[in-house]
Amino acid sequence: MINLIGLMRPLPSQLKVGYCNWRIQNNRLFNQQGNGASEVGLHPSLKSQPALKMIAMSNQNRVYILSGQKIIYILNARFNLADRHCCVSVGDLRGTSIYHYDANGNSVKSSDWLSIGKSEDFEARSQNNNKTNDTILLSKSDAKWLNANLSEHVEMIIY
Repeated sequence: MINLIGLMRPLPSQLKVGYCNWRIQNNRLFNQQGNGASEVGLHPSLKSQPALKMIAMSNQNRVYILSGQKIIYILNARFNLADRHCCVSVGDLRGTSIYHYDANGNSVKSSDWLSIGKSEDFEARSQNNNKTNDTILLSKSDAKWLNANLSEHVEMIIY
């Protein structure tokens, strides 16, 4: 039943991967916005993967992690970026906590952050889900995994 519904959603042309690989990875995805992992099972090891690349699809609220021509993980994400069509790379700045200000001027603490581009971050959603600018919000589990395992200078294309 899931695959029949999925057939109505075509493979995004920006990914340039095989349909079977895309379909299998989508079947592993949770449709949740909690603090757990985005996919069923354990996070894959990124250190042994050659030619890592990330493709962020803001219209789907997903970040695809690719190794060569194969999707190895899909992240559920919420995008709060001003520039949605750009190419950035993962920076060397990262940490366990960071403070931002939301649209109302309130201080918002987020955890397990990782810099991308000049002023953007991947980070775990705050407890009160406040919207902060220049962030891609992930589940706590996914943000912690990326912070610990994703090396710097990995290219990410944002659509």
